[in-house]
Amino acid sequence: SSAAYSPDGKLLAVGRGGEIDGTNGKVALIDPSNGKLLADMAPGHLNGLTDIAWHTDGRHLATTGRDTVIRIWDSTSQKPVAEVGKGRGGQFKDWLHAVSWSADGKWLAAGCGTYDEDKKQFVSGEAIVWNAQTGQEHAKLIGHKWPVVDLSFSPDSARLVSCGSNPTGSGNDRGKPCEVKIWDVASGNELRAIEGHQSLVNSVTYS
Repeated sequence: SSAAYSPDGKLLAVGRGGEIDGTNGKVALIDPSNGKLLADMAPGHLNGLTDIAWHTDGRHLATTGRDTVIRIWDSTSQKPVAEVGKGRGGQFKDWLHAVSWSADGKWLAAGCGTYDEDKKQFVSGEAIVWNAQTGQEHAKLIGHKWPVVDLSFSPDSARLVSCGSNPTGSGNDRGKPCEVKIWDVASGNELRAIEGHQSLVNSVTYS
């Protein structure tokens, strides 16, 4: 589940986890000045929504979830206008954990992880960048040992920071090794790895 204000603060989008009741990972649009529900946007993400990101135009927002799809919505018409990525169903493994929109509106990025059924844990992670105008995949940013659970573009849209950690490990393995990586968006190259965290890293953002 997730919640996010529109850039002008006039709308609040709230997403349902919905993992118990199927396709109810819907997005509610709320007027934060009075708490009034303006719309319950559907279709929902299969088995739950995981993250929401607003476009800087204040009109469009992107959502993602366990169905490995990014859905783009028009908050004025309250309808989906595009989908990015390939749906693989609302399974427990491989879902998209986080979504981010670049400030210039050109790029969409999502963080994901691969779940090993035999080991009963996530074993790798990556960030995927799409061209938001065409929906074409631009780059896969590979190098995280654990799922990418959050990511954020730099204000100039040239770099992406991602964090990965192990949410399913136990004991001394839980959250280790935690990773923060900075990427060049155009080339897809890793610029820097920031190490040394001794606990779960669940969120990152640029100033």
